Amino acid sequence: MSGARALLALLALVLAGSSSPSGPRLEGIAEAQDAAAYHDAVELFSARGFDLPPVEVRFHSDESRCWGNRGQVVNGDDGVVRVHVCATNKRSETQVLWRARTLLHELAHVWVNAAADEATRDRFVAVRGLERWFDPDDAWGDRGIEHSAEVLLWGLMRGEYDPDFRIESDDCRSMADGFEVLTGRRIDCR
Repeated sequence: MSGARALLALLALVLAGSSSPSGPRLEGIAEAQDAAAYHDAVELFSARGFDLPPVEVRFHSDESRCWGNRGQVVNGDDGVVRVHVCATNKRSETQVLWRARTLLHELAHVWVNAAADEATRDRFVAVRGLERWFDPDDAWGDRGIEHSAEVLLWGLMRGEYDPDFRIESDDCRSMADGFEVLTGRRIDCR
């Protein structure tokens, strides 16, 4: 397939929304790099056996849709979970990396929100040495909900993911313990 035909096929896929109605779906028009990051992220979750619930993903050109954040998960009144990726940077190479990482982080929130009940969240908070799952007055790095997304990604990437610098206790044992609480799967730290 020629480059132009491949680009048109990708655009048609993006415009139509991709993936099945029961799983993740990319909505709207996305840059080629964003579409690739979306497909890579969905494949990572799927390949590791972590099926994502129905979710719509949208990429934005500024952070206003995410209330000044790089990304946001919104549970819609219509029952649809939406991930908004708004990470931007003046340097295009940096922006591509930020948007891909932000997408992974927000999809991890979606998976954890669907899979972790209150008892699991309480155990996770205790294992991570945190005070609570979420309080908007807590610093980002002190929120259990943020730790859960970073720990899940660390485990999905089998330790080849560097957690956000605001997350303390990122040694292998601590991350593996948190991953096991969230998923029931153990990662061996050697």
